[in-house]
Amino acid sequence: MSKAVAEVEQHLDSIDPYDKGEYLEAIEHAPGLVESESNPICFLRFHKYNTQSKARGIVKYWSLRKEIFGEDLFYLPMTLHEAMKQYRSALE
Repeated sequence: MSKAVAEVEQHLDSIDPYDKGEYLEAIEHAPGLVESESNPICFLRFHKYNTQSKARGIVKYWSLRKEIFGEDLFYLPMTLHEAMKQYRSALE
């Protein structure tokens, strides 16, 4: 499995920085969250162990997350105390 993770890292490194801007931005603001939210094993299973597809999937995940939650929230944990706190009153 560690070989596959290393291959994913190589593929991520080969993606143009412009195309992975949201991913890089998330790493800058919340590296621990990126590590936990972009779990290599989960993404590898989803992408049927295709490491290149997995790397593109991680980049797409962070891009969509920014599109959905916006500039200020996409790199926060998706909890009712962090990025989704404005929805907390709807659940009370």
